[in-house]
Amino acid sequence: TYTNEIVIAVNPYKWIENIYGDNLHEPYLRKPRDSLPPHVYSTSTAAYKHMTNNDMNQSILVSGESGAGKTETTKIVMNHLASVAGGKKDKTIAKVIDVNPLLESFGNAKTTRNDNSSRFGKFTQLQFSDQGKLVGAKCDTYLLEKSRVVSIAEGERNYHIFYQMLAGLSQSELQAFQLDPAFAYQYTGELKSMSIDGMDDSKWLAGTRSSLSLIGLNAADQKTLLQILAGVLHLGEMSFEESGESGSRISNTQALSKVGAMFGLHTTSIEEALCNRTVITRNDAVTVPMDPVEALENRDALAKTIYSKMFDWMVQKINAAISAEESQIHGQIGVLDIFGFEDFVQNGFEQFCINYANEKLQQKFTTDVFKTVEDEYVREGLQWDHIQYQDNKDIVEVIDGKLGIIALMNDHLRQARGTEEALVNKIKTNHQKKGNEINPHIDFPRVKRTQFIINHYAGAVTYETVGFMEKHRDTLQKDLMDLIQSSDIGLLTELFEEKESVVESTGNRSKAGVKSLGSQFKISLGQLMENISVTNTHYIRCIKPNSNKSPTEFNKRMVVEQLRSAGVIEAIRITRSGYPSRLTPEELATRYAIMFPPSMHTPDFRRTSAIFMDLIGRKSPLEYQMGKTLIYFKNGVMEELEAMKSDFMYYEATCIQKIVLGFIERRRLFHKINAIIKIQSVMRMGLERKEYFFQRRAIVRIQRGWRKYLNTETPIEYLPPESESEEESDGGEWVDEADDSDNDEGFGDDPASYSPTRSIGKGSRNSLKRMDELSMKAKSFMKGRSSGSTSSSSGTALEDENAMLKLENRNLRYDLELMREQCIELQSIILEINKSRKR
Repeated sequence: TYTNEIVIAVNPYKWIENIYGDNLHEPYLRKPRDSLPPHVYSTSTAAYKHMTNNDMNQSILVSGESGAGKTETTKIVMNHLASVAGGKKDKTIAKVIDVNPLLESFGNAKTTRNDNSSRFGKFTQLQFSDQGKLVGAKCDTYLLEKSRVVSIAEGERNYHIFYQMLAGLSQSELQAFQLDPAFAYQYTGELKSMSIDGMDDSKWLAGTRSSLSLIGLNAADQKTLLQILAGVLHLGEMSFEESGESGSRISNTQALSKVGAMFGLHTTSIEEALCNRTVITRNDAVTVPMDPVEALENRDALAKTIYSKMFDWMVQKINAAISAEESQIHGQIGVLDIFGFEDFVQNGFEQFCINYANEKLQQKFTTDVFKTVEDEYVREGLQWDHIQYQDNKDIVEVIDGKLGIIALMNDHLRQARGTEEALVNKIKTNHQKKGNEINPHIDFPRVKRTQFIINHYAGAVTYETVGFMEKHRDTLQKDLMDLIQSSDIGLLTELFEEKESVVESTGNRSKAGVKSLGSQFKISLGQLMENISVTNTHYIRCIKPNSNKSPTEFNKRMVVEQLRSAGVIEAIRITRSGYPSRLTPEELATRYAIMFPPSMHTPDFRRTSAIFMDLIGRKSPLEYQMGKTLIYFKNGVMEELEAMKSDFMYYEATCIQKIVLGFIERRRLFHKINAIIKIQSVMRMGLERKEYFFQRRAIVRIQRGWRKYLNTETPIEYLPPESESEEESDGGEWVDEADDSDNDEGFGDDPASYSPTRSIGKGSRNSLKRMDELSMKAKSFMKGRSSGSTSSSSGTALEDENAMLKLENRNLRYDLELMREQCIELQSIILEINKSRKR
């Protein structure tokens, strides 16, 4: 869920595919935050967009108790950033992602609260180009828990890599390294009893080897690396017994020979360096024998140093393999995965440092969420309800102040015989009272005088100081340094090229200027906080739902306590009463200028913004305040303004679309009309051409009939069509099949361009019919005349017939004259048509 910009993530203790699938990467990048369910992807998206849009480095701080799921959340966030910044198929991005298992193998271990607990702090800076593409990464590590290499609590494991080796090495490799998976090593315990449900150590080794190849280690280098790790396991099997009055010797010679073989050292040199120490005086160097207890401490110190230096060397190799060149880096997003707050049955120096780091992170959170906001509101003159919050400034002062616990431990190192009880008394003297009052942040048990209690932000933790000073001193005998540098194995000597910052060479523990482990951690943690302070910070709070690592159990009281101690409840209160969003008047006027009426566009941004917010507030009551330099908005107001802007732009875009679509449709209609006109003109031209040729053919037929009539006494023979269907052909026109060979008279056109068979009109056919009837009557008259000349009785009839013939001839001449006039008229029409066509 969300608490303002803070994401609260509950560890489900199982993988949920439909929540963390790759198909969700793009939606959380493209869609508004409020349109999707709460997710850690929203935090990585916000960091990515803020970096690309504002050219400002970002930090994502993942915090919570041990076992709350911080490491998995960090991997999820990094996978999402890699996906949105170029895709996982890119070689560089794949390399950045695939080195994570390597760090987990060498830096994570099983604890009573978490099967994959990070035993070191890790700040991974993802490097991006100016185009927002992931081009590399750099990893900084903090405070590896070195004591775990030589000592593990009941129910816990050493670092994963040891169990991966014992379970995953081939038989030949096990023989070469002289390892026995069935053997219960001092540093690991029995392999079978130390297995983790759901974790296959042999498969993990394959992934670790693949990651080693990615950072440039070939098969030979990997073999050497595993050989040194095997030597660390054999080193833990060496035992010591008394020799002489105050000296010691190695009782397990078999383990000694294995260590010599793995480290490339002579067995006598190993025994001499572990069982003796050289004290350098002004004039000479004296060898002082060590008792079995001191020799055992020497052995463990050597094992811890070798492993921690190997871890640091590996981190350097990783950075060399995945870090981009300085010229390519345009922006960075740092993701912090640091050990969670711890409170065990017995808490030592490691828990003290881990909880100190969490106090520093909580102080950063308090500064960002509460104190900075409160100071800003006062400076801007805003009216708001003050929220009481838990400030851990005094707790941090108890730990790292000028007279803090770390400073007192450094002072205690200078005392040759400083005891744990004396250290607690020193802390009590300086911190039990704050002025005249009891300091509420620290307490001291009455029974056990080697313990002290710090009331951390997440609860009170009792620390046992037995062993505190040895871990805080973090020294290595010079004899052991010289021993390792004489090794035949190049990688082992390379690990010790830079001498240990704290090397106990004289045996005098009161040496001034000792740089203790606590001081180193304080400095590195301060540098981390300084680097984060110049970035824009995002927070993910991981919550542990139960103590049994069960996916079906939810302890409400435990969850509420985590929310309270992490400051989430106070953050909710300040979100409700405060103003989480802010803009300068210029930013507001620029961002929402599209919504301003023309009269509001003035150079006075503050006045413009005030008028705009007043106008908007009338339509929708918004909660905001005008500060001295900024405009502050209640939670959700900016989202509402963005929604208004989106609606306004949608309306304006719709209007523009209407205009554009109208223009497009009008142009489309215009083209259609032009096309129709062209089609119509072509159709009309075709029809006119058809009519023209029809009339021309009719005139030619009339002329031909007229000429035939004038040149012959034989009447024109009219042959009517056999049926109506034969009369009408080619679209209802009668087809004359007479010979048209002489149709070239009367016109100036080429006779070859006309078909022998043409159509004539009905008027022309009637005229021809009339001519044929007259011809038939004339023919019968001539026959009657020839037969009637011999008969005298037909005289009267002949005169009557002659009169009729004259009348008919007169009518015929009238009809022919009419036809001639029609032909002339048709001819003139045709000539006009020809002229128009030529034009």
